[in-house]
Amino acid sequence: MGWYHPAPGLSDKAKAVFKELVSSCSSEAAGVVECLNTIAENGEDQATDAFLADCAFAMRDFCQRVVNALTPPVEGPSIKAKCYSDDHCVEVAFDAARWFQQANDKDIIDLAGCGWGGDYAADAVAVYMAASDEHVAYMFKYLEARNGRRDAPGFECHVDEVAARVWLATHRPELLERLPGADS
Repeated sequence: MGWYHPAPGLSDKAKAVFKELVSSCSSEAAGVVECLNTIAENGEDQATDAFLADCAFAMRDFCQRVVNALTPPVEGPSIKAKCYSDDHCVEVAFDAARWFQQANDKDIIDLAGCGWGGDYAADAVAVYMAASDEHVAYMFKYLEARNGRRDAPGFECHVDEVAARVWLATHRPELLERLPGADS
């Protein structure tokens, strides 16, 4: 941890999380700290928690684009899904198979557990897909403009249960057996 020197103006909270990441011995975590710390060194206004959180949020989006670009295309059946702003000004249909391809068992079990939509587990599908689907990304841009924040609330996502189960039967049958309603 000898290379890390906190930028002037960092809050105690930022210093603590940066120290935790550097101490994790993960080169990826250290890279995040190095990048954000460099941004904070550019001046007081860029060392604020809010500014650094916005930067981290943007970095997450760019990293997701890399993951999507380097992940092989999804083979097999599509999984119909939809997301919409709470005011229904933006409604988007999309194929959620790419999310299922990268999701861990817990993520899929949580999605099934919430009835395949209308909860945080389903929201994560839309958030992930925004990096590869321009229409989903547009919904988030609409919400950001409406609320003035990147993490603006005000949307729902729903995944077609039948299509999801068909995809799981093809790609992850052992997981399908563990989902609620698997006996039906």
